[in-house]
Amino acid sequence: MELGLTANDWLLAAPFLWLAGAGVLVLIWDAVRPQPLAEGIVSWIGLGLAAVACLPILEAVRTEPVEAFSGMLSVNVPVIVLAILCLGAAAFCGIVAWRSLLPYEGGRHTTAFWTLLLFSTFGMVLTLWANHMATLFLGVECLSLPLYVLVALRRDQSDSIEAGLKYFLLGAFASGFMAFGMAMVYAATGDMSPAAISAAAEGSSLGVFGVALLLIALLFKVAAVPFHLWVADVYQGAPTPVTALMATGTKAATVAALLRWAPGGELMGPQSWAMLGCLTLLIGNLTALNQSNLKRMLALSGVAHVGILLFAFAARAAAETAEATSQIGDTLGYYLVAYGLAATAAFGALELLERRVGHSESASLQGIARRQPLLAGVLCIALLSLAGFPLTAGFLAKYFVFVEMIRHGLSSWAVIGILLTLFGFAYYLKALVTLFMQEPPEERPSLWRPDWVATMALLVPTVLSVVFGVWPKAIQL
Repeated sequence: MELGLTANDWLLAAPFLWLAGAGVLVLIWDAVRPQPLAEGIVSWIGLGLAAVACLPILEAVRTEPVEAFSGMLSVNVPVIVLAILCLGAAAFCGIVAWRSLLPYEGGRHTTAFWTLLLFSTFGMVLTLWANHMATLFLGVECLSLPLYVLVALRRDQSDSIEAGLKYFLLGAFASGFMAFGMAMVYAATGDMSPAAISAAAEGSSLGVFGVALLLIALLFKVAAVPFHLWVADVYQGAPTPVTALMATGTKAATVAALLRWAPGGELMGPQSWAMLGCLTLLIGNLTALNQSNLKRMLALSGVAHVGILLFAFAARAAAETAEATSQIGDTLGYYLVAYGLAATAAFGALELLERRVGHSESASLQGIARRQPLLAGVLCIALLSLAGFPLTAGFLAKYFVFVEMIRHGLSSWAVIGILLTLFGFAYYLKALVTLFMQEPPEERPSLWRPDWVATMALLVPTVLSVVFGVWPKAIQL
């Protein structure tokens, strides 16, 4: 029987087939003959082949976007690059977790970890490429459900269980808002494509209410104010490798989805987006400033970064041509790559330091650079990039966003954003002072062993953060 699949259908399905195939193979392998190393190798191969499968898609979309499955998936260059970023973040999560998270309880959760990691990555890529409400909902749920379990994987730690429960309950509410909003938009327009959002926002009150519910759900997923209160507790309680995946992959996927599905000027004009961005940036900075735990500080700094990303949405709402809108999409893609690299390096270095000191409290990391100069150097570069220090990718990412704002008549908001961004330097410099300029506490002898594989893996996002900071064209968005 003819399946009726086109060449584009097979082309875009390839990464999903590799990820799903690897996940199923891990489950079968565990049922037949459990071997943690083999399951890890299969998972890394699946992630690598999925990334390789993205390369021909990247070449195909150089001239114009490509659609597949009757328009239910649609890709362009930025979302392909972000998909590769998500796959890389998942592979990095597995590398860092190998010596810390996977041996937990005698390695009995190894199969669960790899399977959940693969299917969560599947959901990230599907969310990035979704061009229909059905595929968007499926992608967000496939992304979120495995993460609920991964966050609570350390059952011997009450913080991990609490974080998983909070994330699940609040995420379930957000999913309900999303499903209800989609139903209302469809009832008002009879359409489930992104074009339905504009039609619903301009139409009846039913459609406007549906768009508002969908927007609330997506703003929760990206952790914009006032839907950010879950972030600090979930990031702190989750195993740090999982936190790194959430900070990079989840944020990239959900922000890209928000860009595709957010209403334009019909419901939220440039001023509304800019005001929301300022509020998110201000509250993210203020709450991060008082944190004594570096994981909480990085989590709340991520909220501040969402504020800057929302400035790009303000510029997009003010854009008058398709070319300008496309340029802003490229700017958002660059920002997400820059943030993802820095966040991956920061949380990865913090995970390796946690193994030595036991937790991520600032008091235990005082002067750690004297004992772990390489890891402290990686964390230093990551923090500088997150702060937006020159010669890092984070600096250029912020610069591009503010240039777009000024270009589209939002100069006053850009000035406010720049001042708030400079205010954020305070907590990054505070962390650097703790790492490099304070006296280290007395250290008792321990059985801690360095993880050189994970340390070498850390150098990849660290070096790329610098390379993209001095040569932004290396990312061909």
